[in-house]
Amino acid sequence: MGKRDRRELPSRMIVLFMHLMKWAVQPNLRHSSTGLDTISEQRIQIDGMLEHSPSLRPFLLAELPAIFASAALRAAVETKLPFESFRAGEPDLGRLLSPAHPPESIACL
Repeated sequence: MGKRDRRELPSRMIVLFMHLMKWAVQPNLRHSSTGLDTISEQRIQIDGMLEHSPSLRPFLLAELPAIFASAALRAAVETKLPFESFRAGEPDLGRLLSPAHPPESIACL
């Protein structure tokens, strides 16, 4: 596994989680948002990285709590909503990467 991939994967995951979180807590902005495009693109890129380098999956799983916390902090800053608005239970990686899963609430993450 390359150093570049180990840096790029968490970065893409933060962007994905942040947009999923914003989608979940701001239903009134969905109609004018490009969030779904960003969510889709990040999922495609992450899936490709994991398919090309399966050894990244254990690394990703180990980093998931920190990645999720970073995304929550960035989403809170960007939306000016309380950090607690973006906290959910244990993130489900399969669900987060599923192209058929735009969350309707933060609990769905």
